[in-house]
This record gives sequence, C-alpha cells and structure tokens, in this order.
Amino acid sequence: MLILEHGHSSGVRTYEEHGFLESVLRIVSPATETLSLRIRRLDVKTILSIIEKHPSSIATIRHLSLMTTSVSFGDIVRVLELMPLLTEFDCMMNVVEDKNEIVSSRGYVEKRYIERFSPLNRNIRLVRFMNMNVRNANDMALAAMLLCLMCPKFTLAHLPCVPCDSYVGNIKKHLGGKSFGRYKDRIECLFLGE
Repeated sequence: MLILEHGHSSGVRTYEEHGFLESVLRIVSPATETLSLRIRRLDVKTILSIIEKHPSSIATIRHLSLMTTSVSFGDIVRVLELMPLLTEFDCMMNVVEDKNEIVSSRGYVEKRYIERFSPLNRNIRLVRFMNMNVRNANDMALAAMLLCLMCPKFTLAHLPCVPCDSYVGNIKKHLGGKSFGRYKDRIECLFLGE
C-alpha cells in the first residue's frame, strides 16, 4: 500500500504538489496494488494527467483512493479507462454532468455511455462514494447504474454516509423511467440485499 499525503497541516513536509506526485510515481514499485492519494491542492484533472504519464507505475494498482478532491462522473470514467486492473475505487463524487439528459432522453444512455464505453473496465466491482451529504444521492445512484451497465463485474456502490433508502429509492425511480427500465435485470444487483 502506498499513501501519498501532501499539503496536509499535520507536519507532512510540503513539496510543490505537481512535482511531488510526478516524483513519487517514478519510483512506485511494480508490486504496489493500493494507492491512496491525499493531495489537497491539485485538481483531479491534473492528477489524472500526471497518472496518465506514468502507465507502468499504475499498471498493477487494484485499489485507488482519491479522497481530497471531488470528482465528476466523467473523471470516474477516465480513472477506469486509465487503470484497467482497478477493482476498487474510493472517491468523493460531486456531479453526473449530464443527468438531465440521462433521465429524460430515451436512447441517450445507450449512445453516450454504453455504445461509447462498454466495456469500460472489466475488473472494477466496487466504488465507494465517500460523500458526506445526501444531496448527491441521485447523482450517486445514476453513477452506480451507469457503471453497472458499462462494467461487467460492477455490482456494488458503497455509500457509507448516505441513507440506503435514499440511494435505493433513486435507483428504483430511475428504473421506472425512460432511460433505465430496459436494464432492470442488470441494475437490480445494486440493491439486492438492501
């Protein structure tokens, strides 16, 4: 396990963030399977561009934790593209960018996500959305449903800070709508055992 913590006030030495992450990724052991990034002053786009430059450093990573910056659903898709062996991902998701189109337009999910990205990642099975509020429950439900359709092994979204009934309620609501109804059999795994 490798934990990179930077810009934290608890006595961790301060480096220039971009250079710090680049330097560490150059020396990461090929045996590293867990990577936890806690870099406060870098946005996720910068982190992903740095990771992209070091494919051999991330080739064996199976568990990524990115907890100090919020990610969009597009960022999650990018992480899963860059890290094909990833089985678990911990993040704070802020938004599904095109949620209005997803829920209101028949065929949008197929064209925008399934046809374009499927299969996105053949190994991811769990995403932990570590958000601290319920306001994002709908976005997290949409993200879990889309991941379930694009990633063959994805069966679990863990939301430790969101009431289960809010998350499951949003999934059930969307299963009754235009975009997801035909995928009910595949998506039901997200709330079996609720």
